[in-house]
Amino acid sequence: MSYHSRVYRQRNTHVHDDVKPQPFFSNQQINSVQRLATADIQRDPVPANLKLPCKWGDYFFEEYKIAGIRILIGMAEADRKSIAPVKEIAARIEADNKAIPLEAFKVKTCIISPNTTRFALFKGEPTLMIDPADANLPSLSHEMGHAVFHYLSHNRNATINKSTKSEDWILNLTDIFLQLRGITLKKDKDAEITANQIVDPTEWSPGGRAEHPTDVDEFFASAKEAFQTDKKALESTFEKYGKQDKKVTELGNRLMALLSFLFMNNKLTLKKTLATGKEKLNEQLDNLVEPSKVEDTMGAHALTAKLVDPDDRKNCKPSAMP
Repeated sequence: MSYHSRVYRQRNTHVHDDVKPQPFFSNQQINSVQRLATADIQRDPVPANLKLPCKWGDYFFEEYKIAGIRILIGMAEADRKSIAPVKEIAARIEADNKAIPLEAFKVKTCIISPNTTRFALFKGEPTLMIDPADANLPSLSHEMGHAVFHYLSHNRNATINKSTKSEDWILNLTDIFLQLRGITLKKDKDAEITANQIVDPTEWSPGGRAEHPTDVDEFFASAKEAFQTDKKALESTFEKYGKQDKKVTELGNRLMALLSFLFMNNKLTLKKTLATGKEKLNEQLDNLVEPSKVEDTMGAHALTAKLVDPDDRKNCKPSAMP
């Protein structure tokens, strides 16, 4: 079964559908993806000529190509200035793609339009779907975390930074997550949290919007977001909760070491004997699901459909950039 024809279930942390779930670490999937990585790749989820920019009523459609990243924007013209600068968006994606050495797994398309914010596959190609309200660098960092995890999890025999096997890195991350999830901490006099929630923006960023680091994939995406947005704040939050349980500090240090190795190529020494048994580690990983397919939900997002299909917006008037 080819990578492009395989059925993917939507991530249950973003949206739901009725497609039967497939194990995240299916051997069939891994072998298929690895075969694709050695073949010629045709990246064409979106037509080459979108006939942009153009204006359709109160909405404006535009396209940018920066450093090999294609950024498509379709949103209310009045709100256009609310999103992050396009060059910064491209720079974030380009930087994170360096942690994804295989071309088949790199994110080359980012679509900003009213939609469900998520990392997804568009006709088989890794794509960021970003709602305009989430078109900021922390959210982009989070979704690129899913892209990086997608690569690592499907290439377990690959080597990270010429020294560490992907599978060993992922098992260490999962061990940290499961241990943190088993620790209950007092948030304030009336509330408690489990320690995996430390990476949530509500803990390290005043006024941050709650996420859901409840599985290892989401935990990694939130941890990456915190690491790249405010590393010192994340470290301080682990230190604060470490006063209640010193194990939190130890696990926080291990997490920071994993992230520093992956994104900064710092030296890393992995634990060879993990506290969590192999069966529980694999259970957590096997329960993860594949990214959603953009085309499966296109009917619910009319503006996105018009953005990627010039035949669907024949009345869109050519216009200069806003």
